[in-house]
Amino acid sequence: QAKEIGGQVRRGESGTPIVFWSRWVKKGAGDDTPEDDANEESKGESARAFLKQYFVFNVEQIDGLTATLPFESRPEFERIEDAESIAATYLAANAPTLAHGGSRAFYSPSRDHVQMPMRADFRSAHGYYSTLFHELSHSTGHASRLDRKDGMENISFGSKRYADEELVAEFGAGFLCAKAGITNDRLIENQAAYIGHWLDVFKGDSKLAIFAAPRAQKAADYILGADSLAAAVAA
Repeated sequence: QAKEIGGQVRRGESGTPIVFWSRWVKKGAGDDTPEDDANEESKGESARAFLKQYFVFNVEQIDGLTATLPFESRPEFERIEDAESIAATYLAANAPTLAHGGSRAFYSPSRDHVQMPMRADFRSAHGYYSTLFHELSHSTGHASRLDRKDGMENISFGSKRYADEELVAEFGAGFLCAKAGITNDRLIENQAAYIGHWLDVFKGDSKLAIFAAPRAQKAADYILGADSLAAAVAA
């Protein structure tokens, strides 16, 4: 590939091994199909693993590259001012600390802290703000704010209390995204799928959503209330 675009791996450089892994199912004579595409009846003794090793080199190990590299480039992050204003005003009031870095987004009740990946790590600004609003919605349950004790302390992952708090945060994110004018089909589908997942965990118990929605509205109102308070003080 390097040679095809005018480059040459530098003499003496060592490649890094990577492994491609997949599973295949033999459906019939001369007919091999990836397991993901095979039906349930085809799976069983005929399934087998497939491994292939490659050696790759970093561009810094290659001389003569003058062509534009055919890597997918991510567009520059574009801030959404209304979303920035909502988050910044809340964070300036009685709110959690916020830091960026790492690969996970989460809210820590014990530290009253929101951790977010770097903005550039998100595929879109919409995805970033939706995630940020989700974690900020979690933070409203802290004892110094709305005090959602049943959803913030000693929660077991996968429990109904955990699911309820996740629904509160995701509904809250949806309300805040709408307020900031952030909407597109992909974002709505992702939010609906996330909410649907937690409802499916408890066999479609609609009561979870019924109880979570008004609490989420309180969370969103609390965050937006910080913005209203700041406006009143300025006036």
